[in-house]
Amino acid sequence: MTRAFILACSLLWAMVVVGEPVEVTQIKPQQSSRHVRIAVTLNGHVVKGAKVDLCRFVKQDQLCFSVLTGENGIAATPKLADGDYTVGASVDDDTYEQLYGGDLYLHVSGHGGQKSFTVDLTKSFRAAQAVAAAADALPVKERLQEFQGSLRDPSGAPIAGVSIRIIRKGSAGHAIVQKLKSNDAGQFSSHLDDGVYIAFFTFPGFRTRTIPFEIINQGAKELRITLQIGTVT
Repeated sequence: MTRAFILACSLLWAMVVVGEPVEVTQIKPQQSSRHVRIAVTLNGHVVKGAKVDLCRFVKQDQLCFSVLTGENGIAATPKLADGDYTVGASVDDDTYEQLYGGDLYLHVSGHGGQKSFTVDLTKSFRAAQAVAAAADALPVKERLQEFQGSLRDPSGAPIAGVSIRIIRKGSAGHAIVQKLKSNDAGQFSSHLDDGVYIAFFTFPGFRTRTIPFEIINQGAKELRITLQIGTVT
């Protein structure tokens, strides 16, 4: 059987952030012992409190569990059952909602193998920074009295649970100033001081919408946003 797989979180991140087709990649599994230590790094430094996800393939199903990295940036797993595992790590970040890295594919067996591995979040971080920098260059076309509005799919149905992240346009580091989600009716609302911002609207299966806007007294009352279906190959 061909050992080809898609690391689901990496694929999802690429789909909803970049909004472009993603190709399936084939990664050769690494031989692993049943007790594994996984370090999580970002820009050359270890990351404490990162979540490490391990998923084992059992026939057509995946059995998954998570462990957290400690103060030393390392997560130690319990004794693993024999089988093939995908390994990914994630951490919340003030610049983007979540950074994700995952390029490990392990074959665990009683014959032993490597015990220590590393998942690097640097690529995900740089990609998120590139997205924010590109958004910073977009012109402001929306002017609002308050940051509020509604989200719908191409059929006009409301989309609940859309992740909305807001950064201040032109700010150093592009730190998030607000995080919120759309409600069951697809509506959202949050108070912002007067100024110029960028909002990212993200939901699995849809292309991310990036909207620069200004909060001003003479602005419109609300945004009406349609999210387009994303594509994956």
